[in-house]
Amino acid sequence: MTDVIDANSSRGAAPNNPAVGAIDTDVHIYAPEGMKSLYPYLPAGLRKTFEMRGTTASGYIWVPQKYDFPHGDRRRVDTFPPGGGPPGSDPKFAQADLLDRYAFSGCVMSSLEAGLAGQGFFGVDASSAVCAAYNKVALEWYEVDKRFRLAMVVSSVDVEGAVAEIKSMGKHPGVVAVYVPLTSVPLGNKHFYPIFAAAQEMDLPIFLHITAAEFTHQGVPMAPFGTMENFSERRVSYAFLGPPVLNSLMFNGVFERFPKLKFAFAEFGFSWAVGLMCRMDATWRFARAGTPWVKRPPSEYVRERVRFGTQPMDDPSPEDMSKLISLLGPECLMFSTDYPHWDLDAPGHILSGESDETKRMIYRTNAQETFRW
Repeated sequence: MTDVIDANSSRGAAPNNPAVGAIDTDVHIYAPEGMKSLYPYLPAGLRKTFEMRGTTASGYIWVPQKYDFPHGDRRRVDTFPPGGGPPGSDPKFAQADLLDRYAFSGCVMSSLEAGLAGQGFFGVDASSAVCAAYNKVALEWYEVDKRFRLAMVVSSVDVEGAVAEIKSMGKHPGVVAVYVPLTSVPLGNKHFYPIFAAAQEMDLPIFLHITAAEFTHQGVPMAPFGTMENFSERRVSYAFLGPPVLNSLMFNGVFERFPKLKFAFAEFGFSWAVGLMCRMDATWRFARAGTPWVKRPPSEYVRERVRFGTQPMDDPSPEDMSKLISLLGPECLMFSTDYPHWDLDAPGHILSGESDETKRMIYRTNAQETFRW
C-alpha cells in the first residue's frame, strides 16, 4: 500500500495503542470471476440464462461514464492481488494487506455487486437467488480467517426471499448483519417490516450501504434536485441519502415497532447526523401529536440504536472534528476504512484529537456491541 498508509501502520505498535485490535466495519469484497464465481450456487435455470446473456457482475458497468472515477477505477491500484483478480477478491491477500497490517481483530464485509442484485438489477425473480449465491461466496472468506465477518445481503425487492435467506443464514457464526440495499421505497415503509422482524429475531443489525447505482435508474433512490454531471458532485451527494433514510425510519415508528433492532450506516459519513438530530428533536417537540408512535426525542433513539461508519471522514481541523464527535456522541461511531477503495482511511490517520477512551470506543467496542461479535 502507499507510504501514507504504511506510516500509520499498527504493526509493532504498543499493546495500549487504541487502534490495535480495531474492527473495520466497512470492507468490500468482489467475486474473483464476476458472475462465473456464483454459478456453483445458482439454480441451473438461472445460471443458463446468465450464460446465454453473457451476464457480468464485475466492475462498475452500470454507472454512466460521466459519473466514473477520474482515473477509471475507484479501487486502489496497490490492492490488486499479486495472483490476479480484482481488489477484494483474494482473502489471503486481504488477510495480509488489511487485517495483519493493522492488527485488526476483525472486519465487516459487504459486496456492492451483491447490493445491486438486492436492488433488483438482475430482476426481481433472480434477486434473492443471486444474493444467496454472493453470501455463500463471501462466507468462504470466513473459512480462511475467522476475522472476516459478513453483512449478508438480502433482496429489497423480494421480501419473502429476503426473510427466507435471513432464517437460512442468520445463525452462521460468520454473519454479523443484514445488508438491505436502498431502493425507491423509503426504508420506514411497511414493505420492509418482515425483513426487520427476521433480523431482530436473529439478533442481527440492519446494515445500510450505497451500491453506486443510486441516482442512475428507476427503482433505486433518485436525487431530488435533478441530474448530476460528474463524479465529485455525485460523491458529495451520497451524504444526502442518509438523512431521508434515518428520517423515514424515525417518524414511521420503526424504532418502537422493533425495539431491539439496530442500524449501521456505512459510507454515508456522519457529520450530517448532528444537524438532523436537532431538527428531528425540534419537530418532535412541536408536532408530536402527528406521530404518537415516536415516544421519545429522536436523538435518544439514534444514540441508542444507530451507528455510523467513520468513512468517508469530513476533514475539518482536529478541534472541530472533536466538537462534531462530541455533539453526535462517540457511542454512535464505528471505525471503517472502505478497503479497497481509493479513499481508504487507515487507523492512526484519523481521530488524532480524541482521547484514548474515545478511540477505543470508535475503533472497537462500539462495533463489538453493535454486531454479534
